[in-house]
Amino acid sequence: MAGQRLKVGPSYASRDVTIVIEDHLFRVLHNNIEIGAFTRENPDKPIHFKTKPTW
Repeated sequence: MAGQRLKVGPSYASRDVTIVIEDHLFRVLHNNIEIGAFTRENPDKPIHFKTKPTW
């Protein structure tokens, strides 16, 4: 996200997670349970999304 790596551990590899973007934090959720909170390295940098179809 925003050029910043978010590492949540091998137990969540290949699982879908949700990233909640806040002013100064990235929150990582799996099944609506927070598994990590990361401080944004550069909160002034705009967030751009690039997505691919998952089918």
